[in-house]
Amino acid sequence: MKFTLVSTLFLLASPISVLAAIGDSCSHSWGKGTCKKSSDCGTSGFTVSGACPNDPSSVLCCIKKSCSPPAGTGYCENTSAGCSGGSFYSGYCPGDSSIKCCVKSTSGGGGTGSGAGILAKAKTQTGLPYVWGGGGCSGPSGGGFDCSGLTQYAICQWSKANGKQITIPRVSRDQYHYGTRVAVANRKVGDLVFYGSPDCNTRSNIYHVAIFAGDGKMFEAQKTGTKLGLYTFRTANLCPYAVRHW
Repeated sequence: MKFTLVSTLFLLASPISVLAAIGDSCSHSWGKGTCKKSSDCGTSGFTVSGACPNDPSSVLCCIKKSCSPPAGTGYCENTSAGCSGGSFYSGYCPGDSSIKCCVKSTSGGGGTGSGAGILAKAKTQTGLPYVWGGGGCSGPSGGGFDCSGLTQYAICQWSKANGKQITIPRVSRDQYHYGTRVAVANRKVGDLVFYGSPDCNTRSNIYHVAIFAGDGKMFEAQKTGTKLGLYTFRTANLCPYAVRHW
């Protein structure tokens, strides 16, 4: 009897762990959300741990937050989930580097499909060397591409795959004047970005073109001695307009 009484008193004095039911609200320094299984948060949201106490590790706080970098409006998402059909942008979401703004590419401008498709065509040539005067609509020449040969190739191949052949001029100074111009601050993935010195007001001043890739990157054939790939987006000598073909 004594053992039973002590045991009963111990049980009554013990704290009872209460699970935060799936669907209950949760709060974190990065925002307010809903307790969900991590697999159910889906896109347009990100998950954080520790805000749904006593639940299984698979239940996390799912927080929905919109974000608006220059490329357009998107949602803060976990980078580990990827940004299907779009690109990540840093500095527009709460938390650490594991959470970034995902902006999906959309159709519009002068073509069909999305700018992500143009970037994807360019990326098929990753690793080829820069070759001055190299490349064009049909592919590399001399073993590689120069900057405008790469952009011409990407636009040609992407438009062909979408049932509409667009052949842009071969050199960057002419490409700058062909297509739909948008303020470079409003650039999106797949737009062509240009560089000129001392400015871009005179055709002959344009000396380089690249494909904007989002998240502070661009895909380019940069210069002799480099390979085609993603490089940091540069602002020095950047022309005031980007050109859109999608």
